[in-house]
Amino acid sequence: MHNFVRILFETGVPLLTESDTYGMVIVGFSLHREFALLQSTGMRPYNILLASTVTPARYLNTIATEGTIAVGKNANLVLLEKNPLKNISNTTSIAGVLLQGQWFNRKQLEQLLTEVESAYK
Repeated sequence: MHNFVRILFETGVPLLTESDTYGMVIVGFSLHREFALLQSTGMRPYNILLASTVTPARYLNTIATEGTIAVGKNANLVLLEKNPLKNISNTTSIAGVLLQGQWFNRKQLEQLLTEVESAYK
């Protein structure tokens, strides 16, 4: 799968993250593992982030409301403490999440992640 994904990326095939390509999906955990695996194929952090934001919005025909930050679009974003363009693992440095206009701080996110993690034990 690693080589296949690398070939797709190198030939310009638009890729989407959050699929089941690399195994079982566990909300809040598996996406970061997928990012690391994609980077190991040679994808740059910028392209990995595009595969998580703009490309899915284009594919789902929701680019008018999702995928980028602009006036009039849905208020959904992740605020990071470190730059993911320097290192894709910086996507784990989450300070907070804005979801449908509601802010979740780090403490609230930790509680949600603990609940998800315990559901899979």
